[in-house]
Amino acid sequence: MKMYQRDKILNVSSESAWQALKEMNKWLPDLSTNSGISYSMDTDFFEIGRKYNITSKEGVVMDCELYSIDEENMTVEIHAEHKPLKSILICKVLDLGDNRTQIIRIQGYPGWFGKIFTVFFGRRESGETAEYLEVWGNYAESLEE
Repeated sequence: MKMYQRDKILNVSSESAWQALKEMNKWLPDLSTNSGISYSMDTDFFEIGRKYNITSKEGVVMDCELYSIDEENMTVEIHAEHKPLKSILICKVLDLGDNRTQIIRIQGYPGWFGKIFTVFFGRRESGETAEYLEVWGNYAESLEE
């Protein structure tokens, strides 16, 4: 499975970086690869089993689910699919001390269709990984202002 992994060091507390991740529904639409996010607003966004849709700028709708949330280790796993394409996304926050934090994003596309997808859209996915960290980091910094 092709993996896209990148990390970024922020000068924010790990609490702010984690809170920013918990509020991803507020900043995901800011990614240039997305045109919108939709979900039921009947409960808090950040909970295991939360289902939501991300619409790409190309109009493709990915059905997403917050598959697992590990508050103690500040890690979330998100599963997404637009049949037959599937995606597994892991986001982590690591406390480096001295008000420094490392945010990490790892995304993979399992299966034969994932392999084909990454051949054609690898550059786009690599760019999205970097931009995701940038937007997440900016939101975390805004929480400390």
